[in-house]
Amino acid sequence: MNEKLLAMYLEHASTDGAMAILFVKKNMQQSAEKWVDIITCERYESSEDKLHFRFVEYELYKRTLKPKYPPKSEFTNNGKLDEESYYTSVRAVTWEVANLDCTSSKPLGHKRCFAKRHFPPILSHLFKRTRVPGGAVPVEALVSAA
Repeated sequence: MNEKLLAMYLEHASTDGAMAILFVKKNMQQSAEKWVDIITCERYESSEDKLHFRFVEYELYKRTLKPKYPPKSEFTNNGKLDEESYYTSVRAVTWEVANLDCTSSKPLGHKRCFAKRHFPPILSHLFKRTRVPGGAVPVEALVSAA
């Protein structure tokens, strides 16, 4: 496994952006089978919940590249799989491919798959219809409703 890639991924994994991706994947059905590119996000500083955001602004891109994961045999020692190392490596490879795919899709004029102000109809009544700095929509009601 490429140690530089692993170090870059681990640094990214501890950011609010990484938590925002998890938030989108967990709460937005439109994100299934798509890469999530976080434009901006802001968490509630006083909340212990890492998925408690004031707002998340993101784009979705179709997956055109497929990750090539390392074989499990590289993470097996004496017949036992080191699951933590293996799955961390898999997530690092996925993160790298997602970044490459999103970066390559932008200049080609691929359209955004998701509008900033679109939320599932069942939750839309929970949001205030006011604009916030940057034009993003607050998601505080979504988190408290979950």
